[in-house]
Amino acid sequence: MHAVSGVFKDPRTFAWLAAALVLSGGCVIPGLNDIADNAAADAVAGEQTLLAPQRISPLADENLPNVLVGLAWSNVPGASEYDVYFGLDPNPPLLVTVTGTNYEVRDLPVCTVHYWRVVARSDTQSVSSPTWTFKTRCP
Repeated sequence: MHAVSGVFKDPRTFAWLAAALVLSGGCVIPGLNDIADNAAADAVAGEQTLLAPQRISPLADENLPNVLVGLAWSNVPGASEYDVYFGLDPNPPLLVTVTGTNYEVRDLPVCTVHYWRVVARSDTQSVSSPTWTFKTRCP
């Protein structure tokens, strides 16, 4: 930037010129082109980028009764449905697809660690939460 700033007395002139070149496709500036391309793609799609769902309950490694456990996660703006993965394996299988932000699991084995994650989906995107855990109480 210092070498260029000697040519342009006002740094805003350089910024304007760089932006004009990038938007016209006449220049490749690493990083800057990516931002312009992504913004253009988002504008064309008219869709916001989905964010990963956040866990609401159960809390991390919470000991819960095995009769009924309510899984709950944050609403993701732009998502139309959620895939709920649940099981005893650290890479849980798909259990159900829902349109809301909660799901109840029943009659779980006692004294067991359960793994779950949620994938928010729209027509064109999907984003997964991390895998969360909780444990059912021991008798």
